[in-house]
Amino acid sequence: MKIRFKKLLKALELNENPVFSDGKLHKLLVDPAKKSWLFELEFPAPLEIKDFEELMNNINQIPSKFKEVKSTHVQITYDTPNFDLLPEYYDFVLQQLIQHRPRFSAMSDFEIEHSDNRLQVVCPKDGQFVTKMLKMVKKELQLIGFDVVLATRICDQQPSIKDKIDQQGDNFTNKISKNTYAKRFEKKFVSYSKKRLRGEMAAVDTVPKTENDLSEYKSMNNDATFQVEGVITKIDSIDIRNNTTLYTFIISSDNDSVYVKKFSKQQSEKNFFNDTLVGMIARVKGTASYDNFSKEVTITAYQFERTTMVKPTDIRKDTADKKRVELHLHTKMSTLDGINNIDEYVETAMKWGHDAIAVTDHG
Repeated sequence: MKIRFKKLLKALELNENPVFSDGKLHKLLVDPAKKSWLFELEFPAPLEIKDFEELMNNINQIPSKFKEVKSTHVQITYDTPNFDLLPEYYDFVLQQLIQHRPRFSAMSDFEIEHSDNRLQVVCPKDGQFVTKMLKMVKKELQLIGFDVVLATRICDQQPSIKDKIDQQGDNFTNKISKNTYAKRFEKKFVSYSKKRLRGEMAAVDTVPKTENDLSEYKSMNNDATFQVEGVITKIDSIDIRNNTTLYTFIISSDNDSVYVKKFSKQQSEKNFFNDTLVGMIARVKGTASYDNFSKEVTITAYQFERTTMVKPTDIRKDTADKKRVELHLHTKMSTLDGINNIDEYVETAMKWGHDAIAVTDHG
């Protein structure tokens, strides 16, 4: 079985990665009518999620290499059941389902509670529909080796889905209108992996500043894990041993900043960080420690998300309860009297919440 698995790894171009060396290929079931291949695999224990994603990505690329294959599937078992990585595999399955069934995206914002092989999704009072959707999630998890108990817990303190829709209705309408004129900045986060950060983001200034502050924080909380959000104000990178690149970021809020480190080995992950720009908003989860070199408390990130766009630097706002309507406006169509085009004026007016503007070009 190991010989067959080694041949599979070579075909998948994964034979040089030692994390897969203990795997086995029990069967390869071929359905000629559907042109599908089912791989029955076995591993000693669940792989780290990044390695599992790499394996799945390469298996999913088989149809592009062989015309006789239309689809690929896997069924995985483990010698020793281990549920430490269950939340990460849950996120992976959820993201896969979202690609084909967008309604599952409603679950991505709900927090989860994990204990051994049991995972609860914390839902608002009108989130009962999640129970039915979890049946599909459980089925997919079983196929990749996780026999788990999935349940929901209704939390009355959470705002209902209906309330969220009502609150965001006007914002959604404005967003659609704005996109008619110009592409707007969206606070949409992406990450290299399928993992998502859940829960509230702490303020940057909650991270201890000195070595003593950090020691005191650890003694009081028995942990030094932080989940923060801020604007990226500086990026550095350096290649170190074993084909690893160390990325260093400064994440800033309005009143404080923190150093964030991220070690990266895979080239695709490096490409993600190489495309990261100053001015993007980042969400980071990691462990804080005191760096003797920089003499700063630094977060070593194991989860990193960022926006796809740079946050605009124009921070002007119209905070008046009753908005004005500008009745005298010249665009660049008024020679020597205006420098902006109408799209820019409309975009600004909508951003400030103005209902209308009057263009009074001359000539």
